[in-house]
Amino acid sequence: MIKMNVEGYEAEVVKGARETLEMDTILAVQTETSDSEMIAALNEAGFERWNYDTVRRELSREPREISASNALYLRDVPLVQRRIAEAPLRVILGKAI
Repeated sequence: MIKMNVEGYEAEVVKGARETLEMDTILAVQTETSDSEMIAALNEAGFERWNYDTVRRELSREPREISASNALYLRDVPLVQRRIAEAPLRVILGKAI
């Protein structure tokens, strides 16, 4: 997973990381912004926009009800879903999620 927080320079980072983004081991990219240039570069590398519900531990193509500035891009979604299902639960505020 790559998590970018580069204060609006995400498109430049994605352009410079094309070789890294082509690696099969990179399954997810999380960014703070999503301009058209960055989206095109991520799509070209095989990533698509998804939403993740942390409480339900579910991926969805539908926008989440909670507004968040981060955008999640995934590839090999079946593998990501399997990893989510197999990940151990965590107790947060007394609730196992």
